[in-house]
Amino acid sequence: MPAKVTILGRLTRDPEIKETPKTTMTTFSIASNSGYGENKTTSYFDCVCFGRRGEALSKHAGKGKELMINGDLTTRTYNGRDGTEKMSLNVKVDDWNFTADGGAQKQQEPQRQVSTSVADEMPF
Repeated sequence: MPAKVTILGRLTRDPEIKETPKTTMTTFSIASNSGYGENKTTSYFDCVCFGRRGEALSKHAGKGKELMINGDLTTRTYNGRDGTEKMSLNVKVDDWNFTADGGAQKQQEPQRQVSTSVADEMPF
């Protein structure tokens, strides 16, 4: 039985859609930070989401977007290019949501110039 997880993180790359004979699958990766200062660590999760949920994610999210995902956590071990054994964390995503921040770039509103001279306030 897989472990259920909820992860808050940012997309490390744009989601990619792949077609299969029965459905579509969307793959993406999330980076999640924990700790602070010298104790800050980042964990990376390879994710897959099937069907329309994945298609919607691909349409509305891109690299840097903050998401909260829910799903099943699995691990996979493999041999790296250097021959050492490595492990990857994988999530089969059941549900995802944008956070309040959502990673949106906040635009500053232009500041209005404030008149400091009485002469600037005269109508003539």
